[in-house]
Amino acid sequence: MDVSIIQIIVVILLWFGLGIVIFRYTRGAFLLQNRFILHLLNFFFWLWFCIFFLFVNSFIWRFHKLLGGIVLFILAYLAVDFVDWVLSGRFSYPRTKKKIPGVLRNIIKFLLLIIFILGILHYHFNIALTGISITSAVLAGILGFALQETLGNLLSGIALNMDSPFKHGDWVQVGDDEGWVVDISWRSTTIHTREDDIVVVPNSMVSSSRLINYSRPQRWKALKVEVGVAYDSSPAIVKKIMKSAAEDSRYIRKEPEPKCWLMEFQDFSIRYCLKFWVRDYTDAYDAADDVRTRIWYAFRRNDIEIPFPIRVLKNYKSSAADDETRYINIFNILREVDLFKPLTDEDLEILSRGVERTVYGKGDIIIHQNDLGSSMFVVVRGDLSVEVMNKWGNYQKIGELSQGAIVGEMSLLTGEKRSATVRALTEVELIVINKNAFGQILIKNPKIAEHLSSMLARRKEEIQTKTTDGISQDDEQTQHDRTSILHKMQYFFGLTRK
Repeated sequence: MDVSIIQIIVVILLWFGLGIVIFRYTRGAFLLQNRFILHLLNFFFWLWFCIFFLFVNSFIWRFHKLLGGIVLFILAYLAVDFVDWVLSGRFSYPRTKKKIPGVLRNIIKFLLLIIFILGILHYHFNIALTGISITSAVLAGILGFALQETLGNLLSGIALNMDSPFKHGDWVQVGDDEGWVVDISWRSTTIHTREDDIVVVPNSMVSSSRLINYSRPQRWKALKVEVGVAYDSSPAIVKKIMKSAAEDSRYIRKEPEPKCWLMEFQDFSIRYCLKFWVRDYTDAYDAADDVRTRIWYAFRRNDIEIPFPIRVLKNYKSSAADDETRYINIFNILREVDLFKPLTDEDLEILSRGVERTVYGKGDIIIHQNDLGSSMFVVVRGDLSVEVMNKWGNYQKIGELSQGAIVGEMSLLTGEKRSATVRALTEVELIVINKNAFGQILIKNPKIAEHLSSMLARRKEEIQTKTTDGISQDDEQTQHDRTSILHKMQYFFGLTRK
């Protein structure tokens, strides 16, 4: 049987053309999912090619030995690649069930390729290996002396892969460098830092440096925040406020609960330490920032001072003028609220002088659903989110409130539990109206309760219409709600007996 070079080339081109067609039409998915089958097909094709075209045809085999060597090299590479596939997906350490590291697999592939190449050179091309071995020994000595550091990195890379103190995606600290691991090679480990820098650390340095893996044994970790507080604040109140600030943060785990300690009596303040557990250490900066921000707003709402060791000189011209300006500002804001339309200017003046203004930070919870309350809020600036808890225990957003809106009026006027959770979407400034301030007006003029009960009944009807796709309640039900609200107001403020 006589086979020409053209026939051999045509067969090879057809085989590669078939592979290209399969790759294009399947977009590589078939190749990735059926790698074992493709290895077998490739191997048997080249084996058949070698037997049929080369070994059978003495003419081709004799005069085209180079072509046979190339085919044998291809078969050797396919065999090595098949061994790598077996090691990567089929074998693991018996006790730990860990996969064989990529660095070790690459070394095995390299050694197998060297063995196959030497075998092909000796048995196919009849080249003596004695000279090659002597030359290789000399080159190995020279390279070993010149590449001591590289070989050290290689051995360290093997040790790191065998010991596996970290893996891709872990958040680690090596020396002064901190970030998540994006690559582990035979020579170095690559870390992506918080500053979006790529740091390449030699494996020998990784092995000899102090290594901290923040992703093990679990991804959630403890953080500490320290704050100095003035001496005139009660430690019990300070600890309670700091723990509450941490519990409301979305970055913090509910279990374990935050802990707070009084650490030291300093010259200008008392130092407190708050310990809490963040869900993922990669959010450590955001979590610490969120908790510190919440602590600042909570301290401000509760008149707790964070002192600082400098001398501050202030020139107070007239505190009475400042109070009058504050009163006028609150009076004008309350006058625009529909709920207070029935109040006279005299009543509104009494109310304006009995309320206070407070500030909440973004994400702070103003009121919790089902909590008892006896106060309401008027939004001066900022945006609020109104949320209710569904049957699965998750909060569902039902609306937003902005400047001029009121929150918690039913709790203020009737003492009912909070019907929803209200959270700050931005920094918000609120006017807080408590029971005592509003009670002075109702005691002075009990008839105002009738106007307010009618307005609250109408508001309840409007809310129900929105939540029931436009289905409004009848007049009889509205009247019943008005009477029920009036009786609750009268009892809550002591205007009548139960």
